[in-house]
Amino acid sequence: AEGAEMILASEDVDAMSAMVGLMSAVDLEHGLEVARVAGEMWAVSDVVAALQLPVLATFLENRGEQLQEVAVEVILQAAGTRALSNVMAATGAEIRELGAGEMAEGVVRKVAAAAE
Repeated sequence: AEGAEMILASEDVDAMSAMVGLMSAVDLEHGLEVARVAGEMWAVSDVVAALQLPVLATFLENRGEQLQEVAVEVILQAAGTRALSNVMAATGAEIRELGAGEMAEGVVRKVAAAAE
């Protein structure tokens, strides 16, 4: 019974790992989207600078840099979340193996008890 419970628990950990992995994929896409907007802001700031509007150009360039920093943070967070997902999957596999071992021990005990 303990082994079966451990195997069921490992399935729960596997499901959580999959959800965390999905979150990291969404975070990565969000980070890349922010990076694209940052690049657009920088490009527009160059055009505005060419039009000799230095205050607006500086403002846009600064905002683009801020967005780029946010994008990098989000992408790094996605990488960390993905690493957590991998650790959770490995933990689920370990729990599953322990559960299988417990089930095998239970069968051996049952056979031994029946033989006595």
